Amino acid sequence: MAKGRPFKISTSFFTIDNTIWEEIIQEDKTYFITKGGIKVECLEQNPLKVYPRMDALIRKKVIRLPSDIEEYENEKELLSEIQKFIHKYVEVMPEFEKISAYYVLLTWLYDRFNTIGYLRVLGEWGTGKTRFRDVVGSICYKPMYVSGAISTSAVFHLIDQYRGTLLLDEGDFKESTEHAEIIKILNCGYSKGTPVLRAEKSEGTERWHPVPYDVYSPKIITSRQKFWDEALESRCLTEIMEIKVREDIPIDLPEKFEEEALHIRNKLLKYRLDRYFDITFQPVVIPYIEPRINQILNPFYSVIQDTKMREEIIDFGRQMHKRLIEDRGTLMQAWVATALVRLYSEQEIITMGEIAKEINEIYELEEGITARTVGSLAKKMNIKKKTIHGRICAKLDDRVIKTLRIRYGIEEEIRKETLDDVVQ
Repeated sequence: MAKGRPFKISTSFFTIDNTIWEEIIQEDKTYFITKGGIKVECLEQNPLKVYPRMDALIRKKVIRLPSDIEEYENEKELLSEIQKFIHKYVEVMPEFEKISAYYVLLTWLYDRFNTIGYLRVLGEWGTGKTRFRDVVGSICYKPMYVSGAISTSAVFHLIDQYRGTLLLDEGDFKESTEHAEIIKILNCGYSKGTPVLRAEKSEGTERWHPVPYDVYSPKIITSRQKFWDEALESRCLTEIMEIKVREDIPIDLPEKFEEEALHIRNKLLKYRLDRYFDITFQPVVIPYIEPRINQILNPFYSVIQDTKMREEIIDFGRQMHKRLIEDRGTLMQAWVATALVRLYSEQEIITMGEIAKEINEIYELEEGITARTVGSLAKKMNIKKKTIHGRICAKLDDRVIKTLRIRYGIEEEIRKETLDDVVQ
């Protein structure tokens, strides 16, 4: 760059002195806009000249931008409009319909937080997974449509450059290598500051070098089955899709759908511009709920200001934890956990054989579980062992037992806390 010549960059949003400028598109031309409706074609910040992006991804509506800012009455009414829009075109359970509306709102402020969970629907063909992704995704922050035979390399670049909401159909990546790359994106993309490194060739040479890609962003995922990785599974807010029964939902999205979605995006853009620098992290700790569930619900709680809606977020967290417990209840690990909790109340030194005996008595197993099997299961559960007088025993303390109680739902019924009880 010659001395004195401005350095030109292009981006989809830019912050200067506590002012955020967001990209919009009007009549095939992109602009920056900020609070108050101030619109410019270029931002000059010496020595920078910053232009809004314009490329084939925007022209072909792979990425969908707002066209302007539009007024909304208040946060509660905006959420109501979002939920009505979802209800009009998609059939899901009322609780998930509501959490989906909250998630849409959160996507417009997600970059103010360090973590974000994923919105995910599971189901067979014909259950409406793609419809859910297209409808809910259409009003998220900078929805990025990923479909067809897209390469994982393109996905890395897409998130890194636009930082929008990735709309991902896991079934689009059938090759095992591509699927593994997508899992990397999902594992790293829920937390800020966790880039994925990819080996790429330097331009004009044969030398390879590591390139970091920022993949932190909201994501809406459709899939036919759960993830094998339990940690990744716990980052997803999930709905099991069923065959539809409502007759008022159109088979095909009507022409007015895009216009409706655009108006909501425009209102949400104003919401982002209004709230961006006012957001403060307000942690909430829901007792007897896994830490990861608390973690992914905290941004929701921080964004939502209405007290009643905050209580709904807390209730959803309890329901999510209950579903995880129900899933785990079919596993033999739950048997081991239950036996350990029961035995620990009477003794602190517990052998693998004693655990096996307790399981066989509790569940009246015909063939019976062995001490060797218990030892293998304990290893998977990260239960440490120690040898006492030649016998292999579980290494336990009150903290381990409390963790097992929470993780596997081995707990007396807990009173329903008030909102004040769970706020730090």
